Amino acid sequence: MSSWVARTEGNALAREGTNAAAAHERLWAAALTVLVGLLFFYDLGAAALWDQDESKYTGVAQAMLRTGDWLTLHWNGEPWFVHPPLYMWLVAATGALVGFSEFVARFWSAFFAAAGVGLTAVLGRAMFSPRTGLLAGFVLATTLQWFAQARIAVFDSMLAFWILGVVYAFWLGYRGRRAAYLWAFVCAALGTMTKGPVAAVLPGLGLLVFLWRRGQLDRLREIPWGSGLTLYAVLGLGWYAASYALHGEPFARTVFGYYTVNRYVGVVEGQSGPLWYYVPVLLLGALPWAAFFPAAWAHHVRHRSDAASDLVVTWCVFVVVFFSLAGTKLPNYVLSVYPIAAIAIGRTWEVAITDDRPQALRSGWALLGVVFVLLIVGVAAYGLVLYPQEFRRVAPALVPTVGALLVGGATSAVLGLRGSQRAAIPVLGASVVAFLLLLIVRVAPEIERQRFHREVARAAAAAARAGEVRISLWTWNSLIYYGNMEWRYAWDVYEFRRLLCRVHPRQTAVVVMPLWAWEESIRPLAGRALVVERVVADHVILRKPYGRSARCGFEQAM
Repeated sequence: MSSWVARTEGNALAREGTNAAAAHERLWAAALTVLVGLLFFYDLGAAALWDQDESKYTGVAQAMLRTGDWLTLHWNGEPWFVHPPLYMWLVAATGALVGFSEFVARFWSAFFAAAGVGLTAVLGRAMFSPRTGLLAGFVLATTLQWFAQARIAVFDSMLAFWILGVVYAFWLGYRGRRAAYLWAFVCAALGTMTKGPVAAVLPGLGLLVFLWRRGQLDRLREIPWGSGLTLYAVLGLGWYAASYALHGEPFARTVFGYYTVNRYVGVVEGQSGPLWYYVPVLLLGALPWAAFFPAAWAHHVRHRSDAASDLVVTWCVFVVVFFSLAGTKLPNYVLSVYPIAAIAIGRTWEVAITDDRPQALRSGWALLGVVFVLLIVGVAAYGLVLYPQEFRRVAPALVPTVGALLVGGATSAVLGLRGSQRAAIPVLGASVVAFLLLLIVRVAPEIERQRFHREVARAAAAAARAGEVRISLWTWNSLIYYGNMEWRYAWDVYEFRRLLCRVHPRQTAVVVMPLWAWEESIRPLAGRALVVERVVADHVILRKPYGRSARCGFEQAM
């Protein structure tokens, strides 16, 4: 009887402990959800869309509603064979329901970034433990580049989510849930509809390397290739097939040839870089958690006999090497590294705390100062070299924002080096959250005060009259989006000359360009061909009047 009572009491205590742990986990999961909501969605629509991709992708979505064509993407009145349509479909559908706005344009990017944090926490739990999952989710949510990508209207967060979905589904299948393999094909297909075949090629090759390293290539037979590839073909390639049937060889040459194959083996739009291009990208993009990369690397390399640690190491190395070998390089290409790197760091933290091994994180606390120095140098160099005047205006808000991070980081480093990991990690985490929130509420509004794209675009649209030729020089895609009209645009003086000189004397034309371009490059040569109509902020709106030729000394002088 006494042994039965003891067992009963022991089981009750175990259940009580399990319930307490579950309640604690739910509390931290709720806190993480609130944090993600603040960081990714607060004041999301306050700033005007950025000049290049944000305005273009939102304009493509807007054109779907204007033309009624959801199959062929259009930009500036022309078919646009660059990216597949899934992201633009979501933005267009949302815009049709509630109207277009900056918040609507960015919503799905923030949504998938938030979903990526949740999926990272779930994957970290499946690979290691609930605590690792929650720590990994926090690290990812507060990683600088992940945070920044979440708040702009581009589809890299969405692509990273689908790629992470492939990894998660593969892991479940690898651990025995065979049906989960099919979800890997679904995620690869939706990723392909987001940004092309890289969504299938990258995780496919990375996970193949993982199996090869473990001598388990025979496990490929477990994967239901027939049904999986059928799902991938239907969900991921249907739009490509329909577009090829409609547009033929020009579509295939542009989408698959130039923007897929040539993007990797060649250089697209001058976006090249050296082999070490992603080293500074990851050091700054993973701020401040990059300081813990060496500690996490050491931990998981030591435990590579465990499949989870082996997958972490293999994935991070493969993704960086894959894109380092590509001819075209952009910082956002390596976004899919961050979720797995966050899991690696979260697991390292958990082991150091639970096993009371402060020395495991000593290198991280020591390197934190180096990372902060890189941040200061990088921000100062970028701002002072490229945008000196604007940077000086933003500096009063930026300096205390970075200072808050530095003070918190220094405090946490001192605590960490003294062995107080349980205090150091929360202090660093709180300082990073404060830093990111200050970027939103203090720095972003100051940056917005230096930008006039929305005002210039709307003024230009108001100045343009029916039947006029519209030409822009060194202006942006926001001119097309915010004005909701088509423009002929040039990116150098010679192309501008060609466009303007083709305007018939019996046609009028409205012209938009930066004020400095007018004063320094165009006005001395244009003679009486152009008349200033209005100056808006740092841009000038001009007109070529009816009956006046743009060739009156202008073409020859240039």
